[in-house]
Amino acid sequence: MLSDKDGLSEGMILKSRVPHVCGSNLWTIIYLGSDIVLRCNNCSTVVMVPRKKLFRKFRKI
Repeated sequence: MLSDKDGLSEGMILKSRVPHVCGSNLWTIIYLGSDIVLRCNNCSTVVMVPRKKLFRKFRKI
């Protein structure tokens, strides 16, 4: 697993503050970079979130 200075790693599960349209609020990190790519654990939708916004919108589990 790839880990970075913020304590994030690929495969880590995050909980969003607001549920996704499908009703789930659990996301898995697919890629780490300046943007972080997440996949919804319920419907497999993939989204890109800027690193700055990630910490406001998501929490670690």
